[in-house]
Amino acid sequence: MRRLACGVLLLGVAGCAHTTSGISGRTHELATREVQAPQKNACERYRQSASAFRQCEEFRATVVEYLRHLNTGDTVCLENGLGDEVGPACKARGAVVDADAHGFMIEVRDPTLDSKWHADAGQRIYFENGALVEIYLRERGYE
Repeated sequence: MRRLACGVLLLGVAGCAHTTSGISGRTHELATREVQAPQKNACERYRQSASAFRQCEEFRATVVEYLRHLNTGDTVCLENGLGDEVGPACKARGAVVDADAHGFMIEVRDPTLDSKWHADAGQRIYFENGALVEIYLRERGYE
């Protein structure tokens, strides 16, 4: 019984150590840059129009759920299709190489010549969750 209690305690400590390190450790240092979340929720700009605000909040909830299920190794579209299946319309693909509770380290892959991510090809960029939400909302007309 004592051995079991020690094992459970060690697993708990190891679990805490793992969840607190995440990207903020050495992996985050490998990012070429960081895209920070905006200070305010983009949907707040549409509060005067109930229908636009409601639609924006629905889009926001959709992308938050999408991010919740994103994992290391997944391929994402960084331009012209974030949150959708990566297809031919996507101007810049990215591979999730690491993640923590606050964001994702994404390696930019295969950007088209007209992509805003073209200069970042092959680079690892840390995106805060709110920054990805902002990209998603902008692609749907909420700027």
